[in-house]
Amino acid sequence: MAHGQRTQRHRRRHRRLPDAPPRPVRQPRVTRKKASPPRQRRKDPNRHHPKHAKQRPTPDSSVRAGNGPIMATIEKYQTSRGETRYMVRYRKPDHTSTKKRGFTRKKDAQEWLAKHAVIDIRQGTYTDPTLSRTTIGQIHEQWTQERTPYWKPSSLERRNDTWRLYLQDSLEHLEISRLTTQYAQQLISRIAATYSRSTTEACIVTLRGITRTAIRDHLIPNDPMTGIHPPKNTTDRRHRYITVPQLLSLADAAARGNRLTDPQRNRDIILLLGFCGLRWGELAGLRVEDIDLTANRIHIRHNAHQMNDGTWVDGTPKGGKPRSVPMPRIVADTLKRRVENLQPNDLVFPSPSGGYLRTVNRKAGGWWRGAFNRAGLDSMPAHDLRHTAASIAVHAGANVKALQRMLGHANASMTLDVYADLFDSDLDMVAANINRAITVAESGET
Repeated sequence: MAHGQRTQRHRRRHRRLPDAPPRPVRQPRVTRKKASPPRQRRKDPNRHHPKHAKQRPTPDSSVRAGNGPIMATIEKYQTSRGETRYMVRYRKPDHTSTKKRGFTRKKDAQEWLAKHAVIDIRQGTYTDPTLSRTTIGQIHEQWTQERTPYWKPSSLERRNDTWRLYLQDSLEHLEISRLTTQYAQQLISRIAATYSRSTTEACIVTLRGITRTAIRDHLIPNDPMTGIHPPKNTTDRRHRYITVPQLLSLADAAARGNRLTDPQRNRDIILLLGFCGLRWGELAGLRVEDIDLTANRIHIRHNAHQMNDGTWVDGTPKGGKPRSVPMPRIVADTLKRRVENLQPNDLVFPSPSGGYLRTVNRKAGGWWRGAFNRAGLDSMPAHDLRHTAASIAVHAGANVKALQRMLGHANASMTLDVYADLFDSDLDMVAANINRAITVAESGET
């Protein structure tokens, strides 16, 4: 049977009748395939073997950081005179490219590269050769600008005076990379031989601030000020104290002074300095609102300081922290009478012109020196009455912590260092108590 006859028979057999219903459409069968687990790649146990590592072409005279990118290359070049020189190109830690030229031998370039561009970068002691030529004067200016928001005007003035008077001539144009420990020690030794220990300490603090700024900015690898300390204090300068009767006699002598200098004010100043231990700047900045007559307390919140140009600055007390000072009855009665008709923001001890009161000069003739002469006492600086206040407080039973809070010291150890001689009687008391305990023990045995 031919192919065409079979096809016609198939069509007649499956011919649809006219009245037959439509055939249902057969939907395709949908089968869901199960998700197969991910194929686990078989790891080659020898995949880290050196022979499997990808070989990268390395140019001659180059340095790599492990298997990372090239850090530096050594290149040959000709000078204008036709001489052969070598140049090192390398990347700094901030990924910027730089170069070092002028090596006569390739070996010298390789040694310099190993020291400055590989070891120092890996150890974090890299210094930029270009920036290391920055002068100390430029770094001092940067350091001063950075610290100005944190310093009081008086501190800023002292820092600038230290630099201008003692360090500027020797260090202003010196490159920071040329400042060695030997040079710094010779400079500090010359200053210590001529000036006081406090001046030497101020110079060391300024130099350390400069060198630490240079280390932070990666201008030098090490601090040349390491191991440099101020000379030991060999002078045995003991504080001078006056007794309570002598202090009262001095106050009365000040009240008998020239009426043009306000003798009653002068008496009140001596009582306040001698019994409460205020600094002169704290006394000059004292306001009526700082005196609490109910609690017998003086709240030290202000410190008046006169700048070199004659202007006054009302700042915070030393250390930046306010404190409260107790008042004995004689001081409270004096201040109560003095602030009776004043406004809360008025100064308690203004100058004759209404401004801040300038400190007294014990060497020049004035009401201060005249009061000591009339009282039969040797003149002393106004700050020494602060030592007298500490002595009176200790003999009244104040412990070290109470004395520290009264004087405004940073910590109790500083108070002990300054006024160690006031606590010598405590040692005698310890010895007496031990002897008493031994006596009691021996009497009990017998």
